[in-house]
Amino acid sequence: MKFIREPLVHFLVLGAGIFLISGLLRNPKADKPDRIVVTAGHVEQIIEGWSRTWQRPPAPQELEGLIEDYIKEELFYRVRHWFLGLTGTIPSFAAGYDRR
Repeated sequence: MKFIREPLVHFLVLGAGIFLISGLLRNPKADKPDRIVVTAGHVEQIIEGWSRTWQRPPAPQELEGLIEDYIKEELFYRVRHWFLGLTGTIPSFAAGYDRR
């Protein structure tokens, strides 16, 4: 029972506890690399950037194009990271996207 007092044992138990808690608190929807989710926050940022540049809000057709550009850019970065070996999952080109 002397090993219970060892700092290494405390470190391993604490590390395992933190790992388990983080696994329980993780958002499973955020772990789907095959989905590109365009949230309301993303749309607001797109509109804000457009408004700063052009001094007016984008028209509905322009906004649709800007959102499509955002999706293409996100897909490009995901494929690039996969190609460079920075991610272990293969991106799905047929994946849809959610607009929330």
